[in-house]
Amino acid sequence: MKKCSVVLMLSVLPFTACYINQEHYKINTAFNEKDAEKFTEKGTGSITGQLLVNDTGNSCAEGGEMVYLRVYNAYTEEIYSAMSNHFIIDNIDPRWEKYEKSTVASSNGFFEFKDIPEGNYILFAVPTWPDSFNSGQWIVGYAQLPIILRKDQKINVTLTATRYQNVRAIGWFK
Repeated sequence: MKKCSVVLMLSVLPFTACYINQEHYKINTAFNEKDAEKFTEKGTGSITGQLLVNDTGNSCAEGGEMVYLRVYNAYTEEIYSAMSNHFIIDNIDPRWEKYEKSTVASSNGFFEFKDIPEGNYILFAVPTWPDSFNSGQWIVGYAQLPIILRKDQKINVTLTATRYQNVRAIGWFK
């Protein structure tokens, strides 16, 4: 497997700097903090995996990128549906941000979340990688995977990012 390298990551919500759709979206579902509170408790489950990128039909490991885990509920579902349709989200509840766990993928793209309580989650990453066809430009990718974690369960996944529409981030990522 070919190893890819990346020098910089994007923020959790990269949709303000470099994407094509400029349409705005307002969340209609109310944020229910009680749904998310158990996410802060220590659990007995774990999620491990590897982050890959696939831009040319070949997957390669993507190291040094942030991988995120969030509680998956109606509020989160609406956000990720809007994000996958490339909307700018105007009204994310600031309390939602504190119910996120993150880790950095190793140089071979491996990541791990330990002590996770049972529940419904979404795992996601927004990696960037050099555009092999356009020197000085970067590809913005996106991957998400819903996960149902049971008590004491150990899950191993592959999280594969593909090009986020036809978005390219220009030189400021150097």
